[in-house]
Amino acid sequence: MPIFDPVTKNKLDIASGQILVLGIDTSRPPRATAFEKFKLSKQGMEGFTSEDPLTIGYCGNYLANPSKFVGDYLYQPCKQDVLDVDYFGERIKWIVSTLKANRKQLPSTIFIIRDGISEGMVPKAVNGEFSRIIETFRSINQGWVPKFVFVIVDKRHTKRFFLNTGPNRNPKPGSVIDKKFVRVDLHEFFLQAHHPLKGTSKIPQYMIPINEIKANNDELQAFIIGLCNMWQIVNMPPALPSPVLQAKELAKRGSNNYVEMKRTAPQYIPRITGERMIDFAMLNTRVPYGDSVLSKTRFNA
Repeated sequence: MPIFDPVTKNKLDIASGQILVLGIDTSRPPRATAFEKFKLSKQGMEGFTSEDPLTIGYCGNYLANPSKFVGDYLYQPCKQDVLDVDYFGERIKWIVSTLKANRKQLPSTIFIIRDGISEGMVPKAVNGEFSRIIETFRSINQGWVPKFVFVIVDKRHTKRFFLNTGPNRNPKPGSVIDKKFVRVDLHEFFLQAHHPLKGTSKIPQYMIPINEIKANNDELQAFIIGLCNMWQIVNMPPALPSPVLQAKELAKRGSNNYVEMKRTAPQYIPRITGERMIDFAMLNTRVPYGDSVLSKTRFNA
């Protein structure tokens, strides 16, 4: 991990073990056609956009070493790109119990980085998904009231930045745009951690709708660029923070595993008795890594 001025020491010191960083991303199956949606509604799956599940990938630093990130994936009904906390809540409880067993203490700050949410979905995510995640964390242990930071990262936007002094070229790694071109109704900035190898760089857009620790721009940006430099697979940092990039890879792996299971052994996909709907609780017991060795090992690249 690179060495910066200690601007994150007070509120975002990952080495202290007091911060749980959690990256989350999703992988959607192909959308159903209008006729397929009609058939799904007739089979008791009203509102589903696909019979196949939405895969959630997550990655966090809940091992004994607070700088190590591992993760897993799980499945939920595919209605929209919003987490169903009825399913993800069980994983949250498992993460907290694993972290407590490894470090003998609970963290004071939960730092969640979420990919896969567009700008238009931010209010819905804050009022629905994020508020339920906070409730789930705080319901685990009476008297434990951690503070939360929610960061939404989006690389699928159409904004492009370049230097116009001299020949047009990309900004250098570590460049930040947090004035003039950002929203005024939401804490937002653009941060480029990577070195673009070809073409105009896509600088990730970061939106912070919840910041209970009141971290300033310098603290948030230094912490995020530090997470980008923890990928470890290659010598250059990627564009996205390591936890959310690992979560993206895990969501993709979970989706591929389900597709292969459906192709080669569909009889092992559990269904609710007498219905076409998948038994997601059973599927999440059968396919993801759960309590196995892989759930506590970094294995993706």
